[in-house]
Amino acid sequence: MDPSGRDRSAVSWSGGAGTGGIYFAGKVGAGLLCGKTHSGMRKRCRMTGLPVLLAGMMVLVTAGCRWHTGDHSPDSLSERPGNRYARGFEIVREASYTRLNVYDPWQGAQNQVFSYCLVPEGDPVPAEIRKEKVIRTPVQKVVCFSTTQVAMIEFLGRGDAIAGVSGVDFIYSLRLRERVERGLIRETGYDQAISWETLLELKPDVVLAYGVTGEVNRNVRRMDELGIPVVFTAAYLEPHPLGKAEWLKFISAFFMEGEKAGTLFAETEYQYLELARKAAAVEKRPGVLLGLPWKDTWYISGGRSYAATLVHDAGGSYLWSELDSHESLPYSLESVYLRCLQADVWLNPGAARSREDIRNTDPRLAEIKAFGEGEVYNNDARMSPGGGNDYWESGTLYPQRILADLISILHPGLLSGDRLYYYRKLP
Repeated sequence: MDPSGRDRSAVSWSGGAGTGGIYFAGKVGAGLLCGKTHSGMRKRCRMTGLPVLLAGMMVLVTAGCRWHTGDHSPDSLSERPGNRYARGFEIVREASYTRLNVYDPWQGAQNQVFSYCLVPEGDPVPAEIRKEKVIRTPVQKVVCFSTTQVAMIEFLGRGDAIAGVSGVDFIYSLRLRERVERGLIRETGYDQAISWETLLELKPDVVLAYGVTGEVNRNVRRMDELGIPVVFTAAYLEPHPLGKAEWLKFISAFFMEGEKAGTLFAETEYQYLELARKAAAVEKRPGVLLGLPWKDTWYISGGRSYAATLVHDAGGSYLWSELDSHESLPYSLESVYLRCLQADVWLNPGAARSREDIRNTDPRLAEIKAFGEGEVYNNDARMSPGGGNDYWESGTLYPQRILADLISILHPGLLSGDRLYYYRKLP
């Protein structure tokens, strides 16, 4: 029994087969990897089921298939039965517990499965899972390692359960920033600067983490030694905007709010699909350029990326849509420049706050059609005082708002109002 009065006797967090690490990049927070790895999960576990922003260097891209919403029926686009879009998790409901499986939760991971068993508080732990990682639900105290997780918990109405965040300065939510100021949400640190003392003092029921690489094991072993439960999340790897949003169902399982999450997601999906259908009927698709070069290299988002899917669903023609990749690939500035001179619209130009910032990167960029006509937009309209970007926080849960922004940019007048939410035109 821990000081909070909750029974911890059935929680096993020993090391062994676990693998992973902790990683921090940009302004999102740390990623922390931990879990029991299974290269071949038993068949009875049916397959159901913050991003990193390198400012001024590359546009976020994620693993996955070329999923263009308008090209499909509303049937499931996920291979995980129970999910409609998300590929990275599975929820298997057994008689007395719920198993969560997380698949390949970092970039480049292959055949990695991490399994967690959720057992309602007060219920006996079934004998068959006593040696597995068991978490009592509903959880009362959570530590988040990305603001995407923060947004999902708040979306469920459980923001008061957030006790620690990696990178509190980057929280956009005013309500949660107030809780930070009152000392109710504490900074937990990141990367090699994680505050182990803080984590021990908080005694979280679960740490929600994400990993960019699987190479660092030292911090995971430390977490195991301290008996701190850690669960992978990997919404940032989903290639479809609705796949990212569907991770709300995964987060909801820890709060026993599955029905609520299903209702909220269904509304999000409906609104997104309605917008995509409107955009699919346009006759002309403007050519779209993404990103900004870093020195002499331009990292181009693949045609199977999250960003490319959004552009397509908004009625745009991504200039590299034929690039059969989910990753950002390096191109010379010269080769991109020659191809994008006639781009109609320029989106997500890194850390640029104005067109003058773009010109200062390389004067030749001012010759691009979109630059000259003032059709350059960045997704930084909603920034926190500490530099957090709400695009990466609530934007994951509201992909329909992002899509509406892009439709208004690419096809002014198609939607009523044309008021931008996450985006703004660069002066």
